[in-house]
Amino acid sequence: MARGQQQAAQAASVPVVPRGIYTRAFGYKLSVPVASRGEYASEILDITFTNSSQIADDFVDEIYESSASFIGFDLEHRPTYRPGQKANISLLQFAAPSSRDRSTHPVLVYSIYHDSGKIPDSLEYLLRDPRIEKYGVGIRGDVKHLRYLNMDQDARDSFKELAPIAFQKGLVDRPTIGLKALIAATMGEECTAYKTQSLTMTNWELPEFSTAQLKYAAMDAFAGLEIWQLLDGWKTSNAMRQNQEVSSDSSY
Repeated sequence: MARGQQQAAQAASVPVVPRGIYTRAFGYKLSVPVASRGEYASEILDITFTNSSQIADDFVDEIYESSASFIGFDLEHRPTYRPGQKANISLLQFAAPSSRDRSTHPVLVYSIYHDSGKIPDSLEYLLRDPRIEKYGVGIRGDVKHLRYLNMDQDARDSFKELAPIAFQKGLVDRPTIGLKALIAATMGEECTAYKTQSLTMTNWELPEFSTAQLKYAAMDAFAGLEIWQLLDGWKTSNAMRQNQEVSSDSSY
């Protein structure tokens, strides 16, 4: 291996500690429908966007008080444009099962960039807790971004990839399918409208976001939670029923 390649490989293996800035504590609440039409139009995302560790503590407390055993998880980083450029974690997103109104879904969007790059102790505890499974698509990549936390194997194993589970159940044709396609197969096409290219390229280090941007961040975590509940039989949907019928018909 050439010296330059060796140095690049060594650099890639070094966990990146997120950088950030100190910003005065803020917290915003936003309620938006999961979809503009279809069966999820009446489902509401109850989004909290904050850099306040106290608000994060309260969110985590509610998860444990509800005895939840799984959540949806995702993270966002500022887009990278150059080969080898390190991604900087900007947001952590957590979706909790509804404990009261089943049509309202709490999601925490936490800006670690505006908390000096730090993860509050309560959120780090949640990430490390092997008793609470974290579901998402591409979640193994998220775990790599969190390597600097030095989580043990049990903690890392609590991060669950949804696509292979959907593949095993015959809902998708390959185990490496992306989130948008998996949402379409389980929740329905109308729930994928938020996944636009322009929103994908958002600078997640900003202190304020549009409604569409916050919904994008929240939906990625909520989709992880919702898809797992559909795959595990906790819930059902029109898209799931249709796909299961097609799968059943094709088996004859």
